[in-house]
Amino acid sequence: MLMPVILQNELARLVLRSDAPRAGGRPGKLSTCQALKCIFYVCRTGCQWNELPCPQGVHFKTAYHRFHMWSKMRIFEDCFYNLVTAYRSHQQLPLVADTSYVKNIRGCDVIGRNHTDRGRYATKVSLLSDSRSIPLTLAFHRGNRNDLKTLGHLLDTAQRKLGGNLFLHGTLYADKGYDAAVCRNACTRHGLQPRIPRKMTNESWNSVRCAVEVTFGRLDNFRRILMRHESGIVSFKAFHFLAASYLVAKS
Repeated sequence: MLMPVILQNELARLVLRSDAPRAGGRPGKLSTCQALKCIFYVCRTGCQWNELPCPQGVHFKTAYHRFHMWSKMRIFEDCFYNLVTAYRSHQQLPLVADTSYVKNIRGCDVIGRNHTDRGRYATKVSLLSDSRSIPLTLAFHRGNRNDLKTLGHLLDTAQRKLGGNLFLHGTLYADKGYDAAVCRNACTRHGLQPRIPRKMTNESWNSVRCAVEVTFGRLDNFRRILMRHESGIVSFKAFHFLAASYLVAKS
């Protein structure tokens, strides 16, 4: 899987704006484009950093330090939301929200016990996508945080990152886990009509609500985010934003 040109160009533009090469000194052995390709390779294959096939004469720690530095600069997050903003300029489809647990291996922050996995620690990823299964917003919570408390934060994040015009999408679909007044009020506050089935009913998943499951399935093709190996949430989020940026760039 190759990185789309539009994604590579946007990442390179943000890197050169925030981390421009210094004048003078010895030229680096790893260019910006090469470093981005190495980072994308780790995200896609899930390999360890010391197994990264770097160019001749380049140590894997060079690519790792670039990734760590760019993650703290929010390069990958800004790239994702820039691509989403461009996509939404000509697409305002109904929204779909859902969450997924990511099992924790080495994470030290934003973790909580997952009641569906015998109390093991996990990080919960909240996703807002549209009916074409294109990710629009990502939010991260402790594994023991209830879905009823995540939807409001997810929509607030979307409004802040996407320009505050969520009402253009019209409707938000979610499953029965969001069946509460607090979730419906959060939708109304953002100008969205909630389409959330009531608990204890036999209403099945429709084709629109399945779109978010398709998005999660596509994100799972990036092996690095299947489980949380990063100790800090900043690096963990960066890999998610990179994977989601790929989906937006390919749309």
